[in-house]
Amino acid sequence: MKLTEIKKYISSLIALFGFEYKGVSCGVDPKNHKHYDMWYGDKNYKASSIEDVMTVPLFNGKCLNEIYNEIEITEVY
Repeated sequence: MKLTEIKKYISSLIALFGFEYKGVSCGVDPKNHKHYDMWYGDKNYKASSIEDVMTVPLFNGKCLNEIYNEIEITEVY
Protein backbone atom coordinates (compact mmCIF):
# COMPACT_ATOMS: atom_id res chain seq x y z
CA MET A 1 0.00 0.00 0.00
CA LYS A 2 1.35 3.43 -0.91
CA LEU A 3 1.86 6.14 1.70
CA THR A 4 -0.91 8.29 0.20
CA GLU A 5 -3.31 5.31 0.34
CA ILE A 6 -2.48 4.66 4.00
CA LYS A 7 -3.04 8.31 4.93
CA LYS A 8 -6.31 8.44 2.97
CA TYR A 9 -7.57 5.21 4.55
CA ILE A 10 -6.83 6.32 8.11
CA SER A 11 -8.22 9.83 7.61
CA SER A 12 -11.44 8.44 6.12
CA LEU A 13 -12.34 7.21 9.64
CA ILE A 14 -13.55 3.89 8.24
CA ALA A 15 -11.92 1.65 10.83
CA LEU A 16 -8.79 0.27 12.41
CA PHE A 17 -5.52 0.13 10.49
CA GLY A 18 -3.41 -2.63 12.05
CA PHE A 19 0.11 -3.59 11.07
CA GLU A 20 3.38 -5.10 12.28
CA TYR A 21 6.68 -3.29 12.29
CA LYS A 22 9.80 -5.35 13.02
CA GLY A 23 7.64 -8.04 14.63
CA VAL A 24 5.75 -5.65 16.92
CA SER A 25 1.96 -5.24 16.75
CA CYS A 26 1.00 -1.66 15.82
CA GLY A 27 -2.05 0.23 14.74
CA VAL A 28 -4.10 3.34 14.34
CA ASP A 29 -7.75 3.42 15.36
CA PRO A 30 -9.41 6.62 14.13
CA LYS A 31 -12.19 7.79 16.45
CA ASN A 32 -12.85 11.15 14.76
CA HIS A 33 -10.80 13.82 12.97
CA LYS A 34 -9.31 15.01 16.27
CA HIS A 35 -8.76 11.67 18.01
CA TYR A 36 -6.70 8.78 16.69
CA ASP A 37 -5.58 6.04 19.09
CA MET A 38 -2.16 4.71 18.11
CA TRP A 39 -0.02 1.93 19.53
CA TYR A 40 3.33 0.25 19.09
CA GLY A 41 3.43 -2.88 21.24
CA ASP A 42 2.51 -1.65 24.73
CA LYS A 43 3.24 2.03 23.97
CA ASN A 44 0.16 4.16 23.30
CA TYR A 45 -0.36 7.62 21.89
CA LYS A 46 -3.43 9.77 21.24
CA ALA A 47 -2.95 11.77 18.04
CA SER A 48 -5.02 14.86 17.39
CA SER A 49 -4.76 15.03 13.58
CA ILE A 50 -3.87 12.88 10.58
CA GLU A 51 -0.63 14.88 10.28
CA ASP A 52 0.22 13.86 13.87
CA VAL A 53 -0.56 10.21 13.01
CA MET A 54 1.85 10.31 10.11
CA THR A 55 4.71 12.17 11.86
CA VAL A 56 4.81 11.17 15.55
CA PRO A 57 7.92 8.99 16.14
CA LEU A 58 6.07 6.24 18.04
CA PHE A 59 7.34 3.22 16.12
CA ASN A 60 10.77 2.47 17.56
CA GLY A 61 11.65 6.15 17.24
CA LYS A 62 10.31 6.45 13.70
CA CYS A 63 7.08 7.80 12.26
CA LEU A 64 4.63 6.15 9.89
CA ASN A 65 5.91 8.36 7.04
CA GLU A 66 9.33 6.74 7.51
CA ILE A 67 8.32 3.10 7.96
CA TYR A 68 5.29 2.67 5.67
CA ASN A 69 7.22 0.58 3.14
CA GLU A 70 8.54 -1.73 5.90
CA ILE A 71 5.21 -2.58 7.58
CA GLU A 72 3.12 -5.69 7.17
CA ILE A 73 -0.55 -4.75 7.14
CA THR A 74 -2.52 -7.16 9.33
CA GLU A 75 -5.93 -5.54 9.76
CA VAL A 76 -7.97 -3.10 7.73
CA TYR A 77 -11.65 -3.13 8.47
